[in-house]
Amino acid sequence: MAGQDDAKEPVRQSLPLRPAAHATLDLDRRCFRLLKLHPLSFPERQIQCCLEDHIFGDESDTIPPYEAVSYAWGSDAATHTIQVDGADFPVTRNLYTILQHLSPQGGAADTATRMLWIDAICIDQYNPHEQSHQVRQMRDIYASASSVIFYLGDPTADTNLVMTALGMLDSRITDFGRQHVDELLLDIIWDEVQTELREKFSAVAERQRNGLHELLQRSWFKRVWIIHEVGTAKQGVVQCGARTVSCETFVLSPALLHVDVGAERRDILDAMPTPKRASSWLSQDRKNERSLYRLLQKFRKAEATLDRDRIYALLGLCENSPASSRQPGMVVDYKKTDDDIIRDTIAHI
Repeated sequence: MAGQDDAKEPVRQSLPLRPAAHATLDLDRRCFRLLKLHPLSFPERQIQCCLEDHIFGDESDTIPPYEAVSYAWGSDAATHTIQVDGADFPVTRNLYTILQHLSPQGGAADTATRMLWIDAICIDQYNPHEQSHQVRQMRDIYASASSVIFYLGDPTADTNLVMTALGMLDSRITDFGRQHVDELLLDIIWDEVQTELREKFSAVAERQRNGLHELLQRSWFKRVWIIHEVGTAKQGVVQCGARTVSCETFVLSPALLHVDVGAERRDILDAMPTPKRASSWLSQDRKNERSLYRLLQKFRKAEATLDRDRIYALLGLCENSPASSRQPGMVVDYKKTDDDIIRDTIAHI
C-alpha cells in the first residue's frame, strides 16, 4: 500500500467486483491466510500468487516464515489485475506496485517464492464475519511475522537519495556489528557516507533532509492502523520503492539529518521494532499509557476512513484488551452499528 492518498482500513466502503479467490475460513479456529508470491513471469511480467490457509496454535500446522506488509491503501479503484490461484484478482495501483517490488527475482520456482501477509488479499473484504475474525488476530499476525515491511510509497529523487544514504549506513553498521557501534563510531561512519555521496551528487545534505521530510509526510504515517502494525512487529524494515533500510537505522535519520519530526511522528518512530521501543510509550514500565482512553487521546489526529477503526486499530495495543490479555473485553465486530460501538467503547473506558 504505497501512495499519499486516503487512509486504509480493513473494511472497504467501495470495492470492485468480488474475486473468486477466497475459500471459506474456519472462523471457530485461529485461521488466517498467507500469500505465496511467485517470481514475475516473462515476458508479460504477470504477478502470480496463491493463498494458503494456516492455523495459529495448531501443532500439526507448520506455519512457514512470512513477512507482513504495512502500507497505505490509497485509492479504492482496482485498476490492475493479478493472478491468485489461477484466477483474476483486481487490485489497486498502490498494491500492484508493491507486489512488483516484492516479487522474487528469478531462480527456481520452488525456491524463489516469497511468503507474505497482505490484508487486501489475505482477508475477504466482502465478508464482515471474516473481517472481524481476522482483525481480532492482527496482533498475532504481525507479531508472528519474521519481519514487517513498512512500505512508505513511491520514490522520488530525494527519497531515493536519503534511502541510499541510510542503506549505506545500515550495511556498514552491520559489518561492524550493530552492538559495537556507539555514537562516536556512528558519526564517523555517517561522515564517510556523506563524503562519498558528495562526490556523486550536489546539495546532498539539503536533498537528504527534503527526502526525509517527504517520507515523514507520506500517508502511511497518518493512518491509525499503522500504529497497531508498528507496535506489534518484532522485526521490521522500512521500504520506499525498491530501497529498504532496517528500522534500527531508519529511526536514527532525524538526528543524523537534524530534522524535527514532531511529537506524532516521534511516537511512531519510537514504537518501531528497535531497542528504543523498550523506553517508549510501549514500555512495560508505562502500561498506564496504554489504556484505550489514553491511546485515543495520544493518536486522536490519526486518520481512518471508518470512525470505528480509530478504536479497533488501537484496541489490540491496550493492556486490558482481549488481544493482549486473552480475557473478555471489547471485541472487534464489524457487523455492529456505530452507536453500538460507541456504547461498547464507553463501557470499556
